Amino acid sequence: MKISKRLFSICIGTMSLVIGFSSCKKRDTPPPREVTENDISLLSPDEQKLIASNLDHMMDYYLYDVESFKIANEKTRSDVLKKFAQEEVVSGQKMINAIKEYAEKYNYKLDTVISTGKNNNLFKLTTSDVANFDKIFINTYIESNNKFTDSISNKINQINRVDLKELMENVKNENVLRISQVYKLRDSMN
Repeated sequence: MKISKRLFSICIGTMSLVIGFSSCKKRDTPPPREVTENDISLLSPDEQKLIASNLDHMMDYYLYDVESFKIANEKTRSDVLKKFAQEEVVSGQKMINAIKEYAEKYNYKLDTVISTGKNNNLFKLTTSDVANFDKIFINTYIESNNKFTDSISNKINQINRVDLKELMENVKNENVLRISQVYKLRDSMN
Protein backbone atom coordinates (compact mmCIF):
# COMPACT_ATOMS: atom_id res chain seq x y z
CA MET A 1 0.00 0.00 0.00
CA LYS A 2 1.51 3.13 -1.24
CA ILE A 3 0.46 6.58 -0.03
CA SER A 4 0.90 9.48 -2.35
CA LYS A 5 3.15 12.32 -1.29
CA ARG A 6 0.24 14.72 -1.42
CA LEU A 7 -1.97 12.60 0.84
CA PHE A 8 0.95 12.06 3.21
CA SER A 9 1.54 15.83 3.40
CA ILE A 10 -2.12 16.49 4.09
CA CYS A 11 -2.18 13.88 6.88
CA ILE A 12 1.02 15.23 8.48
CA GLY A 13 -0.21 18.83 8.14
CA THR A 14 -3.56 17.98 9.76
CA MET A 15 -1.86 16.15 12.63
CA SER A 16 0.50 19.08 13.16
CA LEU A 17 -2.42 21.48 13.16
CA VAL A 18 -4.35 19.35 15.69
CA ILE A 19 -1.32 18.89 17.93
CA GLY A 20 -0.40 22.57 17.65
CA PHE A 21 -3.96 23.67 18.40
CA SER A 22 -4.30 21.40 21.42
CA SER A 23 -0.96 22.52 22.87
CA CYS A 24 -1.95 26.19 22.41
CA LYS A 25 -5.22 25.54 24.10
CA LYS A 26 -3.45 24.00 27.08
CA ARG A 27 -1.12 26.97 27.42
CA ASP A 28 -3.91 29.54 27.19
CA THR A 29 -6.09 27.89 29.82
CA PRO A 30 -5.15 28.92 33.37
CA PRO A 31 -4.56 26.06 35.76
CA PRO A 32 -7.66 25.10 37.71
CA ARG A 33 -8.02 26.97 41.00
CA GLU A 34 -7.60 24.71 43.99
CA VAL A 35 -10.85 24.87 45.89
CA THR A 36 -11.57 23.38 49.25
CA GLU A 37 -15.03 22.68 50.55
CA ASN A 38 -14.47 25.44 53.11
CA ASP A 39 -13.53 28.14 50.61
CA ILE A 40 -15.45 31.28 51.59
CA SER A 41 -15.83 32.23 47.91
CA LEU A 42 -18.09 29.20 47.40
CA LEU A 43 -20.62 30.55 49.88
CA SER A 44 -23.44 32.94 49.08
CA PRO A 45 -22.50 36.64 49.26
CA ASP A 46 -24.67 37.09 52.36
CA GLU A 47 -23.01 34.15 54.10
CA GLN A 48 -19.57 35.46 53.10
CA LYS A 49 -20.37 38.86 54.63
CA LEU A 50 -21.72 37.29 57.80
CA ILE A 51 -18.66 35.10 58.33
CA ALA A 52 -16.28 37.95 57.49
CA SER A 53 -17.98 40.48 59.76
CA ASN A 54 -18.09 38.05 62.69
CA LEU A 55 -14.45 37.04 62.30
CA ASP A 56 -13.34 40.66 62.03
CA HIS A 57 -15.51 41.62 65.01
CA MET A 58 -13.98 38.90 67.20
CA MET A 59 -10.45 39.68 65.98
CA ASP A 60 -10.91 43.38 66.69
CA TYR A 61 -12.03 42.66 70.23
CA TYR A 62 -9.22 40.24 71.03
CA LEU A 63 -6.53 42.49 69.55
CA TYR A 64 -7.89 45.25 71.81
CA ASP A 65 -8.16 42.83 74.72
CA VAL A 66 -4.53 41.73 74.51
CA GLU A 67 -3.29 45.32 74.14
CA SER A 68 -5.36 46.54 77.09
CA PHE A 69 -4.00 43.77 79.32
CA LYS A 70 -0.44 44.60 78.20
CA ILE A 71 -1.06 48.18 79.29
CA ALA A 72 -2.52 46.97 82.59
CA ASN A 73 0.53 44.80 83.16
CA GLU A 74 2.79 47.85 82.71
CA LYS A 75 0.78 50.45 84.62
CA THR A 76 -0.86 48.70 87.55
CA ARG A 77 0.53 48.82 91.06
CA SER A 78 -1.53 45.78 92.04
CA ASP A 79 0.27 42.45 91.97
CA VAL A 80 -3.09 40.69 91.63
CA LEU A 81 -4.07 42.73 88.55
CA LYS A 82 -0.57 42.35 87.10
CA LYS A 83 -0.75 38.55 87.40
CA PHE A 84 -4.28 38.49 85.98
CA ALA A 85 -3.22 40.73 83.07
CA GLN A 86 -0.29 38.46 82.22
CA GLU A 87 -2.58 35.41 82.17
CA GLU A 88 -5.13 37.22 80.02
CA VAL A 89 -2.53 38.27 77.44
CA VAL A 90 -1.74 34.57 76.95
CA SER A 91 -5.45 33.64 76.93
CA GLY A 92 -6.31 36.41 74.47
CA GLN A 93 -3.48 35.39 72.17
CA LYS A 94 -4.86 31.84 72.13
CA MET A 95 -8.24 33.20 71.03
CA ILE A 96 -6.58 35.31 68.33
CA ASN A 97 -4.85 32.16 67.06
CA ALA A 98 -8.15 30.23 67.07
CA ILE A 99 -9.84 33.01 65.06
CA LYS A 100 -6.90 33.12 62.62
CA GLU A 101 -7.03 29.35 62.23
CA TYR A 102 -10.74 29.50 61.44
CA ALA A 103 -10.20 32.33 58.94
CA GLU A 104 -7.40 30.39 57.22
CA LYS A 105 -9.73 27.39 56.92
CA TYR A 106 -12.02 29.59 54.81
CA ASN A 107 -9.20 31.37 52.97
CA TYR A 108 -10.33 34.63 54.56
CA LYS A 109 -7.88 37.45 55.25
CA LEU A 110 -8.66 39.00 58.62
CA ASP A 111 -8.64 42.69 59.36
CA THR A 112 -5.94 43.07 62.01
CA VAL A 113 -6.32 46.78 62.72
CA ILE A 114 -7.94 47.76 65.99
CA SER A 115 -11.07 49.87 65.45
CA THR A 116 -11.14 53.56 66.31
CA GLY A 117 -13.42 53.14 69.32
CA LYS A 118 -11.17 50.55 70.88
CA ASN A 119 -8.10 52.63 70.07
CA ASN A 120 -9.73 55.48 71.98
CA ASN A 121 -10.08 53.17 74.99
CA LEU A 122 -6.43 52.16 74.70
CA PHE A 123 -5.43 55.82 74.56
CA LYS A 124 -7.53 56.48 77.66
CA LEU A 125 -5.69 53.67 79.44
CA THR A 126 -2.22 54.74 78.37
CA THR A 127 -2.79 58.35 79.40
CA SER A 128 -4.53 57.68 82.72
CA ASP A 129 -2.54 58.47 85.84
CA VAL A 130 -1.07 55.54 87.72
CA ALA A 131 -2.92 56.34 90.96
CA ASN A 132 -6.33 55.84 89.31
CA PHE A 133 -5.30 53.35 86.66
CA ASP A 134 -6.72 50.18 88.24
CA LYS A 135 -10.18 51.67 88.67
CA ILE A 136 -10.18 53.16 85.15
CA PHE A 137 -8.91 49.91 83.63
CA ILE A 138 -11.45 47.71 85.37
CA ASN A 139 -14.39 50.00 84.56
CA THR A 140 -13.31 50.38 80.92
CA TYR A 141 -12.73 46.65 80.63
CA ILE A 142 -16.10 45.71 82.13
CA GLU A 143 -17.92 48.12 79.82
CA SER A 144 -16.17 46.95 76.63
CA ASN A 145 -16.38 43.26 77.56
CA ASN A 146 -20.12 43.48 78.30
CA LYS A 147 -20.76 45.21 74.97
CA PHE A 148 -18.74 42.60 73.11
CA THR A 149 -20.37 39.65 74.89
CA ASP A 150 -23.85 41.07 74.19
CA SER A 151 -23.05 41.62 70.52
CA ILE A 152 -21.62 38.10 70.12
CA SER A 153 -24.68 36.63 71.86
CA ASN A 154 -26.94 38.46 69.39
CA LYS A 155 -24.84 37.46 66.38
CA ILE A 156 -24.77 33.77 67.31
CA ASN A 157 -28.49 33.56 66.60
CA GLN A 158 -27.88 34.69 63.00
CA ILE A 159 -25.32 31.96 62.26
CA ASN A 160 -26.21 28.73 60.46
CA ARG A 161 -22.68 27.33 60.15
CA VAL A 162 -22.09 24.90 63.00
CA ASP A 163 -18.32 25.46 63.11
CA LEU A 164 -18.61 29.25 63.27
CA LYS A 165 -21.39 29.04 65.83
CA GLU A 166 -19.15 26.79 67.95
CA LEU A 167 -16.23 29.25 67.72
CA MET A 168 -18.50 32.15 68.69
CA GLU A 169 -19.96 30.17 71.60
CA ASN A 170 -16.43 29.50 72.84
CA VAL A 171 -15.60 33.19 72.55
CA LYS A 172 -18.75 34.15 74.42
CA ASN A 173 -18.15 31.61 77.19
CA GLU A 174 -14.55 32.73 77.53
CA ASN A 175 -15.70 36.31 77.97
CA VAL A 176 -18.43 35.47 80.46
CA LEU A 177 -15.85 33.66 82.56
CA ARG A 178 -13.36 36.49 82.22
CA ILE A 179 -15.85 39.19 83.16
CA SER A 180 -16.82 37.27 86.31
CA GLN A 181 -13.12 37.16 87.21
CA VAL A 182 -12.80 40.90 86.64
CA TYR A 183 -15.83 41.57 88.87
CA LYS A 184 -14.20 39.49 91.64
CA LEU A 185 -10.95 41.33 91.09
CA ARG A 186 -12.74 44.67 91.33
CA ASP A 187 -14.51 43.63 94.54
CA SER A 188 -11.25 42.42 96.11
CA MET A 189 -9.56 45.74 95.31
CA ASN A 190 -12.24 47.87 97.01
